[in-house]
Amino acid sequence: MTSFTLHSNILQLFVIVIITIISAISSFSHKMNNHSEIFFWSSAYKNSKKYSSTLSQYDYRVIIFGGSTVRSSYIPTLFEEKFSIPLVNYGIHAGIDGKIITQLAFDNIKSGDVVIVALEPSFLSGGPINTNVGIDFFVNQKGLDFSQNSFFSINLIDLHDCLALDARYQIYRFIKKITKMKPYRYTVSQNLHNDGWMEVKEKRPIPQHFSRKVKGKRLSNYGREILTKIKKNCDSLECEVYYTLPTMYYQNTNNIYENATLLRDIIEIMPIVKDGMFGNNPNSSDFSDTEQHPLKQGAIKASNSLGYALVRKSFWTKEEINELILLGIENDVYVKE
Repeated sequence: MTSFTLHSNILQLFVIVIITIISAISSFSHKMNNHSEIFFWSSAYKNSKKYSSTLSQYDYRVIIFGGSTVRSSYIPTLFEEKFSIPLVNYGIHAGIDGKIITQLAFDNIKSGDVVIVALEPSFLSGGPINTNVGIDFFVNQKGLDFSQNSFFSINLIDLHDCLALDARYQIYRFIKKITKMKPYRYTVSQNLHNDGWMEVKEKRPIPQHFSRKVKGKRLSNYGREILTKIKKNCDSLECEVYYTLPTMYYQNTNNIYENATLLRDIIEIMPIVKDGMFGNNPNSSDFSDTEQHPLKQGAIKASNSLGYALVRKSFWTKEEINELILLGIENDVYVKE
């Protein structure tokens, strides 16, 4: 190989590397700044942080977090005005994954706060949700330093998606643009309040509920890991910590027994708020586009139910949960295993 050929190959390799780096930087910048879903949830997260700063007259705050069920169900200004509870809502789109949602909430928790874990039962009885948008959203909020995270870790190999465009999302976005559809079904101007509450206004048909036998949910290894770590971190911060079932509409009226078996596992780790709705609003007319997102009247009901429980310091006992499970067995609502 001649010297000229060697230099030419080195130059070509150098050019390829430079182009790859430029492309990666451009893709990263585009994803961080032009992803409508990330933009919306980033705005919601920032609104919660801003609202939290207005509660300086209180010695503590109540931090509640979970998926979008939480973000759309609990109205911070209602808690303050009606119950004098300084609640900050850090609910985030469930597809971001429970550990990342938890980490972002704990980045805002201070010593003496009251922490309410409202991760949906499907999170705690299932496994991790490995979606690209979760990593992208975390990077959008916190940057590339993953070394300080107590709830999750990411290998460098997992970051490749941040440096490449999501072709499917871009095609979907392009189709929406030419058909003049909203780039994302929620927008900051129409759905997001200054206190961080996500008001969902679009009404879609919700299937009517029906009864069937259920297989009781149990706490998975993934759910146990999250809750155990949350309790440990709250103890170190001298924070009270509780779990509450976020309020949804269930098609199956026997879900109360399905969730009771999950609560039996959770109460071994942390106390559980005895919310009068037990995580279920049976009125489909109170819900909007999914069984997890209430309309305004549904959000008011969920907020009032949790607010009264907190004011009254109402918590489940192990005996009450066991009695509920026994009642389910007596009524033959459980699938025989």
